[in-house]
Amino acid sequence: MHWVGEHLYIGGMYTVLTPLLGHAPLFGSNMAMRAETWRTLSGEVHRDAQNIHDDFDLSFHVRPGMTVLRDRGLVVEVSARPFQDWASLRRRLSFVLPTVRLHLPQEAPHRRRQARRDAAAPTTGA
Repeated sequence: MHWVGEHLYIGGMYTVLTPLLGHAPLFGSNMAMRAETWRTLSGEVHRDAQNIHDDFDLSFHVRPGMTVLRDRGLVVEVSARPFQDWASLRRRLSFVLPTVRLHLPQEAPHRRRQARRDAAAPTTGA
């Protein structure tokens, strides 16, 4: 189950969610964020929503001009408890779709990617 969690769940989340979000998804067990960034985003996350993936929800609130870096060399071992059996894995996966639905259509992937491209584009001076 640990292999399934590490490779299929977490690896799959990066594979599927990076194009959806326009940046790598955030995972709280191996994540750092500037205090200023948290102050900007903390009022937007859905703290009272039930059965959503909180890290994925936070990932949706990352603004186009904000940078998300994924360093594959920084690896943190996490508990395999969420992946102890198929029911636990199913429960974790069941949070993904409600989280996506919470943010669609206003956060549609093509809009997110375009906003990130626009934010990254150099501005021309007058």
